[in-house]
Order: sequence, then C-alpha cells, then structure tokens
Amino acid sequence: MIGRMNLRREELVAAAEEQKRRRLVEAEGEIEAQFQRDVEAIDRVLALNAQAAETNGNGHPPLSLPEQTRSFGIQTWPGLSLAIRRAIDAHQSEFDLDSILNWIVSQYPDKELKRVDLSRELWRLKQKRRIQVVEPGAGKRPAIYMKVEKTTEKQRDKF
Repeated sequence: MIGRMNLRREELVAAAEEQKRRRLVEAEGEIEAQFQRDVEAIDRVLALNAQAAETNGNGHPPLSLPEQTRSFGIQTWPGLSLAIRRAIDAHQSEFDLDSILNWIVSQYPDKELKRVDLSRELWRLKQKRRIQVVEPGAGKRPAIYMKVEKTTEKQRDKF
C-alpha cells in the first residue's frame, strides 16, 4: 500500500510539474508579447519625437514647447484667476466678459475656456471690490466693469 501511495504521489508530482512547465511557457509567452508591445510603443514615441524635431526646424524635442511658444509671444497658462487679472490690467478702461475672453484667447490660444468660469471669477473679483459694475448686463448683453483703483490712506484723507 505504501508503494502504491508513493507511485500515486510521484504521478501527482509529475502532473504538477507538467502543469508548472505549461504555466511557465504560457507566462513567458505573455511576458514576451508585452515586451514586444512595449518596444513598439517606444519606437512609435521616438519616431513621433524625431518627426516633431524635424518639423519645428530647430532640432528641439517637443518638451521644449514652452520656450518655443514664449518666443512667439504665446505664454504658458498661469491659471484662470491670474489670466483674468492680467486681462483686466491690459484693458485701459471699461471691459466686459467678452473682451476679457478675447484677450485671454489671444494670449493662450490652446486653452479652452468656459464663459461660466470667467463669469464666476469676475463675480468673485466684484465681491472682493477689485472691480465694479459700470453697467449691469441684461439678457445676452454682458455687464460692463471697470477696475477699482486702490487708494492710499493719504488719498482717502483728502476726501
């Protein structure tokens, strides 16, 4: 009976070893296939990078895009709040949401903006008394704003 158990154990161990070998071969095939996909992806990225370097004429890879865009007068995106403040500073007098939007689009052409986000930020600046409403909007006509100039203590004392 012990001989039979040893024989049965040997058969089971042999079957387990065969299953292990099949799994290893299968896993090796999956690993090799993933490796080939990785190599192909690397080749595609390098080819795109080389193509971009050829097309921009100066041999820089696309990672140098912010420097290139600054040289063409296009700036990197500073964030909505700062972009709006810059747009307000760029206007000499009164402005509306559309003029702010147009200025931002001219400075940051790749940035997609929503009017509601601009409106929300203008409302916030109005609440902080950084801008004031000159003429309220009505219907599709946007409100007209102007920047509130900061006054110093000496200027306030004169009034």
